[in-house]
Amino acid sequence: MKSLRSVVVTGTVGLLLFSAMGCAETDQDLYFAGDEGKSTLTNTLRMPVYLGGCAPFVTERSLDGRWVEIGPPFVCIWEGIAVEIGPYEFVTTPFDAPADTGRYRHRYDVRAACEPDLPLSQAQCEFERLVYTNEFEVERELCDPKEFGCRFIPGAPNFLCADGLHFGGPSGDCTRDPSTGTCGYEFLSCP
Repeated sequence: MKSLRSVVVTGTVGLLLFSAMGCAETDQDLYFAGDEGKSTLTNTLRMPVYLGGCAPFVTERSLDGRWVEIGPPFVCIWEGIAVEIGPYEFVTTPFDAPADTGRYRHRYDVRAACEPDLPLSQAQCEFERLVYTNEFEVERELCDPKEFGCRFIPGAPNFLCADGLHFGGPSGDCTRDPSTGTCGYEFLSCP
């Protein structure tokens, strides 16, 4: 079962009332790079909540024990009019799993008591809360060694990167490229 959690950012008046502005989850705990997933936020209040008008969440990745913002699921040119989610309603947004393997989550900036029909930056919302989905893993899809791109093992050497911690060169894994669907040996690059 997925764990749902959220963190209070601002709002002192009515803190207890607004402590559970929503819950969020993804449809899976494990994706292959490039897989399509679904991220859902449910409003748990008796009043509307609001999300950003362009991208409802940003993706975060766990790196070296801390969460780093990767960005929204798509590029936004304008923030757009805030999206209203009615009491006990939910919104589901499709996303493509990141190309890099690792542990991820989505962060929703949920607001309440806002002026409707305005961008969040202008809506004068009284309450704000960050709501996080469950953490999920992204892995590479391994190919059958008999597939065309896996028949010939690369002869390139591995090497120690300048940071002295990572290695570059062939990983030894023949994986499927999420954008083309073809198989080939993975080459690691230095950070």
